[in-house]
Amino acid sequence: MASTADLPVWVEACRTLAPAAAWVVFLSPFSTLRGVARSKTVGGLPALPYSSMVLNCSLWIIYSVLKNEPTIRYANSVGLALG
Repeated sequence: MASTADLPVWVEACRTLAPAAAWVVFLSPFSTLRGVARSKTVGGLPALPYSSMVLNCSLWIIYSVLKNEPTIRYANSVGLALG
């Protein structure tokens, strides 16, 4: 991997903004999750979006460990915790 001094400014911006954008996506169903926690039932909510988020984040975390990429690991840890 190139040192951070060799990278263009836009690459550094993407390195910072991508995890933040991922967190926004992972937090989007937060109000639904809060309602489920309050009512102690999922009611008629489909499990597919949440199970997909857990699987997606798990696979990205495995990839980040194998490639030693902490930025990917941190961003997807939030999604895994919320899933």
